[in-house]
Amino acid sequence: MIFDTDVVIWVFRGHEGAANLVESIADRQISIITYMEFIQGARNRQELKKIKDFLTDLAFQTMPLTENIGH
Repeated sequence: MIFDTDVVIWVFRGHEGAANLVESIADRQISIITYMEFIQGARNRQELKKIKDFLTDLAFQTMPLTENIGH
């Protein structure tokens, strides 16, 4: 399942409902656009590391930009 930026941010910020949804899905994906939006929001290098670790820990696969993802 491909997750939108908002959902990923909610999980990162500790929203229990969003976290339960993401954890219930085995195949977690985000688009390269979501990845870029998410890391752009990092306030400093420490938060950037936390974001990258978060995405790795939850095994999000980053999908390349395609016409379908763009839509």
